[in-house]
Amino acid sequence: MQTKPWGLCIFYNIGRVLTIGAALGFFGISGAAAITLDFETDGAGASLDGGTFISDEWENLGISLRSTNGALRLFNSNCGPGFPGVRCTGGDSDLASGARFGRAGFVPAQGNVLIRQDRSNSEPDDTARPGMIRFDFEKQVRLTEISLLDNDNGDGITLKIFKNGSAAPSSTFLRPSVDFDNYFQSFAFAGDVTQVTALEVIFPGSGAIASLGLSAVPLPPALPLLLMALAGLAVLARRR
Repeated sequence: MQTKPWGLCIFYNIGRVLTIGAALGFFGISGAAAITLDFETDGAGASLDGGTFISDEWENLGISLRSTNGALRLFNSNCGPGFPGVRCTGGDSDLASGARFGRAGFVPAQGNVLIRQDRSNSEPDDTARPGMIRFDFEKQVRLTEISLLDNDNGDGITLKIFKNGSAAPSSTFLRPSVDFDNYFQSFAFAGDVTQVTALEVIFPGSGAIASLGLSAVPLPPALPLLLMALAGLAVLARRR
């Protein structure tokens, strides 16, 4: 039987092990649970205070954020009439939750919400300038739901979904605005929202994101078994 030279055999088997290891890592064979960013804790589970400026709090989960026209900051929406003694910072009672505000009716208490900070105010206060909040995902995800607070400017809040690292959105849809403050919207994403690598939430003015839900893209049922079998073959070949 013809055998490969000793050095060539080593490089061949190392290459197989590395290739299979990369595939195992890429497809996330260790698995990942669904995630809801409610802005109460960071990626390590540590509590976040209202007023916190956001930078890399969820990068350990493969989620990074950036914004235009205002730094990302947390606003404590548990303020105002529904929470006696808790003042809404920046005089921003239109972001208050858990109380009745005219036609908005009862708004479920949302705690921390994500805003673009008004540059003219040192306190947490959402800017009235148009801008964007963007979520980038290190691995492809499936979007499940999003909650928006105080969508009362212009035509409304636009959501752009990007797939497979594309620079062009695969889908764009509008959440129409209302003509009163404190409006709370929570809704599930419709259509094909898998293989998502980025989400842009575009505000015509003030407003906030109360939460974002997502989950890992599921593996084809037979794929983990196939990858494990290939890894086993590589180990056997290396021993031989």
